[in-house]
Amino acid sequence: MYISKLFKIPMEEGWKCNYCRWPASHACVIADTEEEARRLIQNEEAGLCGECMTDLLSEQGYAIVKIEEDDDVFTIAEQLLRFAIKGNKSDK
Repeated sequence: MYISKLFKIPMEEGWKCNYCRWPASHACVIADTEEEARRLIQNEEAGLCGECMTDLLSEQGYAIVKIEEDDDVFTIAEQLLRFAIKGNKSDK
């Protein structure tokens, strides 16, 4: 499992979503760091409006997990794995 973060970056007036091309005040980007998110937007490699990001996340089957600052990534991964195994057993 790979864990990234979702960043909401304020944009200048006139910016348009890279998918739907509608004007938006913020760009949503999945990246490892805010610096990477800003670089991806600047290079036009990423940056979606909120609606398009929601569509992407729901259609691609992403799971959103809140990570507290003091949480250990491995602990969260273990919890997700336990949940997935439990969910698969109850589906049968």
